Amino acid sequence: MKKALVVTLLTIAAATSTVAVMSQTKDTCTINKVVDGDTVHATCSNEKKKIRLTTIDAFESKRNQRAYRQAYEQRLDLDEVIRRGKKATEIAKSELEGKEVTVKYQDDTIKDRYNRDLGEIYIDGVDINNKMLKEHPDVFLKY
Repeated sequence: MKKALVVTLLTIAAATSTVAVMSQTKDTCTINKVVDGDTVHATCSNEKKKIRLTTIDAFESKRNQRAYRQAYEQRLDLDEVIRRGKKATEIAKSELEGKEVTVKYQDDTIKDRYNRDLGEIYIDGVDINNKMLKEHPDVFLKY
């Protein structure tokens, strides 16, 4: 009985992980505009997309409710949050703007509350989301 249960659970786990891997999609895109440190506009297969970079969170570059919350949570002055947000935007622009990239979507049917696709961006096999996080921990947060 226990063996049958274990075999059943392993079969379900294997099937589920296969489905998760199969739902990942990749797309070749050109980055048209960097909106801020964690959002870009791109053209992918002749379709315009807004993409939210996963695994990272950039500081806000404008005074808004989120900037106030980041200042409170990170124990920073609001002006420092804005400065870091502008720096994150400049870093993302230098890494991404105008470049051809590969976007790997976890699930191309899921969007965030702003209707952005969610994905990791790669250039020549390098995970740019993770690269920016590692090289600039002062302006990018792990998400």
